[in-house]
Amino acid sequence: MIGRSVLKKWLLIVLTSSALLILALTDSACRPKRHIHRIVPLHPDARRTLVEFQAALKDCAWERALTLCSESVKTAAKTYDSPGMFFSDVVPVEQIIGLRKFDISAARYEGTRRLNVFACKWSVPVGIDSEGWSIVQKYELTRNGDRWEIAFPCEPLGLWMERILRRRGETKRQLAEVAKAMLRQQAKERGEPVPTDEFLAEKQAEGVASKQKQAEERRQRRLLQEERRVQLMARVDGVYVVLRAAKLSFRRREPMLFDVELVNGGDASLYYRFLRTGDSLTVLDDRGRIMSYMGTEYEVVGPARMEPGQRIALFENYDIADAYAIDQPGRYRIEFNGHGLTVGDKLGADPNVEPLYAPVDFVSSMIQVEVLR
Repeated sequence: MIGRSVLKKWLLIVLTSSALLILALTDSACRPKRHIHRIVPLHPDARRTLVEFQAALKDCAWERALTLCSESVKTAAKTYDSPGMFFSDVVPVEQIIGLRKFDISAARYEGTRRLNVFACKWSVPVGIDSEGWSIVQKYELTRNGDRWEIAFPCEPLGLWMERILRRRGETKRQLAEVAKAMLRQQAKERGEPVPTDEFLAEKQAEGVASKQKQAEERRQRRLLQEERRVQLMARVDGVYVVLRAAKLSFRRREPMLFDVELVNGGDASLYYRFLRTGDSLTVLDDRGRIMSYMGTEYEVVGPARMEPGQRIALFENYDIADAYAIDQPGRYRIEFNGHGLTVGDKLGADPNVEPLYAPVDFVSSMIQVEVLR
């Protein structure tokens, strides 16, 4: 009897293990295969629209800035006496002028071509609340035919910020009520006395004091970050990227060789770091569509020192025809989009401190080449 029961147990274990193994194999076979993550670059024409919008605000060319906006924004601007009054009332002009890096998120794509973005969100920092958290306004950048348009909330900026802060306050109050209810429920489940309102108010006051301390620490960090950002922006102001083609016309299936150089045109020694991959280049076909990078190789360079006047080769004799499978005649536009490249400095005397990198997109000028038959 004992041997038979042991045999049954072992048989049950074997059958259970086999069933689990079959389920695991089936799940792995049916699960979609992972693909290599690709950086989706901002379309060069979209970036040009942002840069033109930024320049128009800096020059106080309000009419020119309005031509880059969507129809809904233009309609809202008509309710003001002038475009200048409209932008001064609803747009954080100074913050937009000071941007050197465009934070793009929430991209939407055209059809199944993931690289062909037709709409995306553009984050604009507006301010900091009383607890040291950033207040960010989302601008939308949308392609309308052959042009890109900028859309944003047309509510007066002061009212918009007041509404956002009020919503954050309501959320905090709701979370406080939920926390009280959870404490009462946990006390009931453990058979303990239900906390009184006075006890909960005392706990809440302790939490508020702790949060105020954390908020002050965040504010101090923000002030230090802003001070360092200003210093870094001044030091990297003379840094730029140069893109060169071996020639401007190529035969079909001929190597299309390009060089990319990072130039320190300023008077300060800096550090740079670069993730060398084909995603750092944007290649557009003759219809303005972004072409997919077909390679998988990458290399991490740096952090490395860069002296004043020094030129660093980021790409040398790089064949984009092979990397992007360019095998059809036509005109192609190429630019270095800045992905993977950061430049900064160690703001301090300690040589063991990691460099701080400036929030700047180092984008080259665009080159147009032709592929002949």
